[in-house]
Amino acid sequence: MQTEPITSSPKNQRISTRVTGEHKALFEQAAALKGLSLTDFMVSAAYEAAVKTLADSRIVLELGPEDTRAFVERILAPRDPSELPVLQAAVHQPQPPKD
Repeated sequence: MQTEPITSSPKNQRISTRVTGEHKALFEQAAALKGLSLTDFMVSAAYEAAVKTLADSRIVLELGPEDTRAFVERILAPRDPSELPVLQAAVHQPQPPKD
């Protein structure tokens, strides 16, 4: 997983937030353990979390030729109209959170 930006751009954008004293102390302790400034630690942690979140949201199918053929056939096959309510219910059913 890429944890640093590919290109080095000037840092000219700001992000600010308010946190509790407990959170700040926790972040400072973690930054010190990594030998980073609080700002560098916060940027690094936020960047890594964003990259992971985006990677986790992507669905990649790796299929062999036979599976690809079967998948395409099922996608292109006409559906029986009686299946519509079941399919609509499945689309609107909440998904359990990913770990």
